[in-house]
Amino acid sequence: MIVLPRFINPKLLRRRATSSRRGGDRLAGHLEGATQVAVARKPMVKVEDVAKVRRWWLRAVTALTFSQLVASQTLLCVPGWSILSFLLALALACLLAWGAYEKHWELRLGKWVGLPAAFVAYCLLRAFSGVEGAEPWNVVAQLVSSFIGGISVAGALEVGVRFRVLGYAILTNGLVQFLLWQSGWAPDISVPSDATRFFGTTGNANELAAQLTMGACLIWLMPRRSGLWPCLGAFGLVVFAVGVTGSREGLLITAFFLILVLFQGFSMVPKKRRRLFLALVVAVPCGLGLVAVPLVANQALEILSVRRAMAGEDSSSQTRAEMVSEGFQLWKNAPVFGNGLDSFRGMSGQDTYSHNTYVELLCDTGFLGAALYYSMYVLVGVRTRRLPRSLWYATWLFVAMLLAADIAQVSYQRKQSVMILMVLLMATRSSRYAMPARNSREKKHPAPKGRLAERLAGAKKRLTMRPRRFITGS
Repeated sequence: MIVLPRFINPKLLRRRATSSRRGGDRLAGHLEGATQVAVARKPMVKVEDVAKVRRWWLRAVTALTFSQLVASQTLLCVPGWSILSFLLALALACLLAWGAYEKHWELRLGKWVGLPAAFVAYCLLRAFSGVEGAEPWNVVAQLVSSFIGGISVAGALEVGVRFRVLGYAILTNGLVQFLLWQSGWAPDISVPSDATRFFGTTGNANELAAQLTMGACLIWLMPRRSGLWPCLGAFGLVVFAVGVTGSREGLLITAFFLILVLFQGFSMVPKKRRRLFLALVVAVPCGLGLVAVPLVANQALEILSVRRAMAGEDSSSQTRAEMVSEGFQLWKNAPVFGNGLDSFRGMSGQDTYSHNTYVELLCDTGFLGAALYYSMYVLVGVRTRRLPRSLWYATWLFVAMLLAADIAQVSYQRKQSVMILMVLLMATRSSRYAMPARNSREKKHPAPKGRLAERLAGAKKRLTMRPRRFITGS
């Protein structure tokens, strides 16, 4: 049996050999000559050895993916965590590039990495603004680290890393935060004076709530691929985030999480029982609500997030409203290209970011930068037509959640938000998650049916099997 050299594509030879028997003889001669030359030049690589190397490579990619996700979310309080997270993301990217060079997977990143690369390049150009009091290069470092990490995780999912690795990494982060809360190791801040908000290793209660609730939504984006335990643990993450952080942003994302769970549950129920599922979804909450409304209302006020949401405006919301108004005024100074990266911090006098992605992008990068960033969301929405129906609804709901969360956070620098966006871009293009797009020829000339299809299939099988002895024969 002939062992093919590494530089010869057997599929291409087999496809060309099926043209005619004469062509098969000619290609078999070329193959034998090429094999002899390869033996003289370098030792051959057996198929079993290539498969073994690929298995170990995929295990290393999986381990680095899990480590990078945990480090980027859990070790925020450790000095030098950003450098560690960047090094892990860079190592993962280098490992993926080596796998593409060794033909362990086919590198096709240009179709969904073009827009992120253009946005990062534009932000790098706007870092030379020279606004007094701004820290543009810190933003550039966070931006580059976030996008390298997000693209690496999305690439790892495309080459074969299971989606449940993301789920277990998110659960690990939630477990660490819960243990810190139980032990009292992480400090608390008093907002207001009669209650405490837990912010764990993130240093910000809103950031912790967004991490846990968005992670729960990401698990339920593909519940079958995530597995049973991550799906069950997602509910614990949401309850923990709402109960201890006191974040109104967490309540907003929790509402999207519940809707996402209902959509995915409806899609997983057999068609014959979907009416019963909808009836239970409507009847059970209504029945419980009629019985336990007074008790639930009294207990809900004990939750800090609900209490802050019911209180309406406070000093925090008023400050954010002032930031939004001031950010729009600064945007009018340079509406197209913006005032420069991190210019809001220096020009507004707030000495912080605007806590609003739309205002931050418009003020810093102008309309052009905001258009580049949100064109990635538009691309995800356009490509959802290739997804299965359940994933189509879930992806649109996820995009709506990210757009709503941008009102209260600056997402284009957050590692988790960028990673989720890169995963959505990959999932709407990759053949592992999306269905193959139909071309115009298939629509105009549909496949034959009946006896004609059987005869064509038999003829194709005979043509495919005939030259095989010339390629793999002994």
